[in-house]
Amino acid sequence: MTAQDTRGPALPGPLSAGQVAVPTISALVTATFQSPARRGLAPHFERVRDSKLVRQNFILFLGGFTAGVGGFVYHAIAGRELGPRRYGEVAALFALYLVGTTANLILVLVLARYAADLKAAGRTGAIRHLVARTSRLLATPAIAVVLVTAALSVPIAAFEHFDSPVPVIWLGLAIAMFCYTAIPRGILQGTQRFPALSANLSLEVVARTTMLVVLLSIGLGVTGSMIAVLAGGTFAYLLGSYAMRDLFGVEREVVRMRTMVSFALTAAAGTLGILLLYSLDVRTGRSPPGQAECRHLRKLEQNRGDNLLRHAECQPGAVPASS
Repeated sequence: MTAQDTRGPALPGPLSAGQVAVPTISALVTATFQSPARRGLAPHFERVRDSKLVRQNFILFLGGFTAGVGGFVYHAIAGRELGPRRYGEVAALFALYLVGTTANLILVLVLARYAADLKAAGRTGAIRHLVARTSRLLATPAIAVVLVTAALSVPIAAFEHFDSPVPVIWLGLAIAMFCYTAIPRGILQGTQRFPALSANLSLEVVARTTMLVVLLSIGLGVTGSMIAVLAGGTFAYLLGSYAMRDLFGVEREVVRMRTMVSFALTAAAGTLGILLLYSLDVRTGRSPPGQAECRHLRKLEQNRGDNLLRHAECQPGAVPASS
């Protein structure tokens, strides 16, 4: 509780001729006093707690953290149920998925920037036009990604030693769908709807992991893992569209999309630069397996029925390195 010094300045005496009135210090300065109970860290914590910026960042942090933990759970379940060889296929497919979804990061940055400018100007109808126009423009590249991935599914499967090219086809569908999730996420971020954005990030991984458990239980294996990724992206897009459903009730205002091009180029260069600098995988060489490891692999092959003998040194007639 604060108390304010309300004591006014002392009344000056009568001025003689030629003298000028000079204000006193008490007339210019207002003194405030703070009780001892309000001193310390408690007032600072209260200000932090009441800060809208802190609350929004904390909510977004929880969503990102939950999504990260869910990703670990997804891979843990896939590795446990599929085994080392087939999970290796899932890991390779997921690496291709992360490369293909770079467009999602760029779109989120561009849409969030443009939506924030339109919201600051009070042009809600223009945001609705931005959503509709971006959805139409994204349709052609998304279809192209699906067709190219389907056409290259057999060569990719042969190069990566996959058992089937079918998971690669589902991978193309998942990449195209995940690029569409950038539309609601970018708009939610730009319009500062952080609770809805946080829920979108976390519930996507929950839906993906849940579908993984279901699909693995019915024996879909590696294909089921990619279908689960597609299901998670589809759920995130539908959930994000529902979160911004109020935009569809306002009158649409046409805006020029070309103004986004310059920032889109900058965002693309920055995003690709970060990925190239910090996301490069380094693979080290591995020595040929010895006799003990080859015996272990053959035993696993007999027990599981999997073709685990990938190394030529373990094939019949080959001479493995000494253990």
